[in-house]
Amino acid sequence: MKKFISFLAFLAIVTITSAQVRVSSNGNVGIGTTNPSVKLQIAGGGNYIKIDPVNLSGIGSNIGALYFWESTTGFNKLYGSTYYNHSDERSKENILSIENAISILKRISGYSYFFKDASIETRQREFGVLAQQVEKVLPELVSTVQMENDQEVKLVNYAGFIPFLIEAIKEQQIEIETLQQKIEELEKCCQTKEEGKNILNFELTDPTDGDTEIIKVYQNAPNPFHSTTTIQCYIPQTVQKAQLCIYNMQGI
Repeated sequence: MKKFISFLAFLAIVTITSAQVRVSSNGNVGIGTTNPSVKLQIAGGGNYIKIDPVNLSGIGSNIGALYFWESTTGFNKLYGSTYYNHSDERSKENILSIENAISILKRISGYSYFFKDASIETRQREFGVLAQQVEKVLPELVSTVQMENDQEVKLVNYAGFIPFLIEAIKEQQIEIETLQQKIEELEKCCQTKEEGKNILNFELTDPTDGDTEIIKVYQNAPNPFHSTTTIQCYIPQTVQKAQLCIYNMQGI
């Protein structure tokens, strides 16, 4: 009986050692790997899946991570009907408003591209940003992860751009409203000037005192007036050019 139990124990050890599912002494579980480095690691067939929930005790913790990739450039696509980010105000501190969002976003460009390892026959054009460029402007939105082959790859938190886009739209709206107000003021000013041209009428007449050598401007009539008045003036024939300027009480 003891020999039989020893044989079963030996068989179990051999099975665990050569099995596709490996549970290490520290509790890590590996599928397709005999040396799992995290709580659950799945590797095989050229694809690499890594689940790394380092700390699940704190609400809003950004320590845990999920990795789904095929190579340094060929990440697998994730699909879902709805995806929510934790954003409860009660779990945040040192809350500051984003300023100069437009100037920040102007330093980041959008691109179209193909991933290098995608099949030429089936690949689709992708749209996005360049992580190295974003890192120079908003390093908080870029994460650098270590691949199994010790190669580093940079990832971008695209959802992190949303607050900057919101503030940029608000900044643009303020500029639009300010410009619209200036346009309305200019339109009113131009309208007043156009109306002013219709208010004053100029009429050439002979001098009342018989002096034909001096330019004369007579009192407007009626005075005061409501909408229309006429200003009589005399310009000698020897004068080739004359100009009459009208100003308001402010000298404008």
